[in-house]
Amino acid sequence: MKSKMSYKISISVITALIIILVAIFAWPKNVEKVSQSNPKDDSKTQIRINVKRINIREMADVNSTDIGDVYFDEIYTVLDSITTDDYYWYKIKTNTGIEGYIASSKETEYVVFISGYIDRTPPVIESKKILLFPNGKEDYSGVSCTDEYSECSLSFKKKDNIYVDIIAVDKAGNKSVKTVNYYNTYKSYSKFSESNKNLSITYTKSLTKNKLVLTVEYTLHRQIPKDSKSISYSTIVNLFDKDMNDINDIDESYNSIPLSSKCINDERMLLKEKYLDTNLSVTDKICFNYTIPDSSKVKYFEIGLQGVENYEKKDNYLANYSSRLYELRWSYEVWFCNWWFWRTTRSFTSLSKRT
Repeated sequence: MKSKMSYKISISVITALIIILVAIFAWPKNVEKVSQSNPKDDSKTQIRINVKRINIREMADVNSTDIGDVYFDEIYTVLDSITTDDYYWYKIKTNTGIEGYIASSKETEYVVFISGYIDRTPPVIESKKILLFPNGKEDYSGVSCTDEYSECSLSFKKKDNIYVDIIAVDKAGNKSVKTVNYYNTYKSYSKFSESNKNLSITYTKSLTKNKLVLTVEYTLHRQIPKDSKSISYSTIVNLFDKDMNDINDIDESYNSIPLSSKCINDERMLLKEKYLDTNLSVTDKICFNYTIPDSSKVKYFEIGLQGVENYEKKDNYLANYSSRLYELRWSYEVWFCNWWFWRTTRSFTSLSKRT
C-alpha cells in the first residue's frame, strides 16, 4: 500500500518539474510590453488611469462586451463622455487600435485629468425670487447666469399666470431650470380703471402724507338671478413692499368714508334692502373704500372682492374678483402740492435769514 502511494507522489513531482522546465526554456526571450497609452498632449483633454485595471467596453454600459483593458498610469485622450446614474464613461482609443468606453465611479474617480476638462457643471441662475413686469411687458433685465467653464445662454417660458421657468444652457449642453413667481405691475393714478370679462373696475386714489385712501367701484358684466347671488361680499386687499413681501403690520379699515348712493351694498358689504329680492343687473355697482393710515412701507397693492354666486346654474361657489397689481405712485397733484409746500417753506426760511 505504501509503495503505491510513494509511486503516485513520485509521478506528480516529476510532472511538475517537467512543466517548470518547459516554461523556463520555451518562454520567449526579450519580449517588450506593448504600450497602448496615447502620447501626452496638453492641448487635448486627457486622463491618467488611477487604478490597477479598467475594462474597455464596446458601449457605455457595464453589461456591454468587454473588448480590452487599460492599466495604471496609462494616458488616454478623451474622445467623448457620457454620464449615467452611477458612472462617468470616457470614450478612448488605445494605440493598439481598441476603441471603446471605460467607466469611472461618480463617488471615487478611477481616473485623473492631466489636461483639459469635462464640463459637467450646470450653469447657475441668478434672479430675484419674484419678477415684476411693468405694464405687463416681460422684463428679464435682472436675470443672469454664470458657468464654471464656458458661456451660458438664457431662455424663458411662462408656465401659467403665476410662474415662469428660467432656463440656462452652457456650451456643453448642461442645463439649469429655475421657477420663479412673476407679477404684471401697472401704474396707478388719481383715477384709473380696468376691465375684464367679469367686471369693470374704477379706482380713485388719494395719497397725502402717507395716508392712502382707495375708493373702488365694481360693475358686474353679467346678470345674477336673485336666487343665485351672494347676500354679502368681502373685500380683498393685498399690500406688498418693494421686494414683494406681504405687509401685515399696518392698521387699515374699509368703508370708513360713506359709500355712494348708487352702490348696491352698504358699509358692511351687505346688499341693501331693495336689492335683496331682485336680480342683479349688468350695471349694478358693488363699492367699498379702503383707508391705510400709514402706507410708507407699501410699494404695490392688489384689491378685489369675493362672494358666493351661482350665475351659471351650477352649485354655489366662491366668486373671487381680483384687480391687477398696481404700483403705488404719488399723483401729480400730490407731487405738486408737496413741491409747492417745500418751495414756500424754503422762501420763508430764506427771508427770515435775510432779515
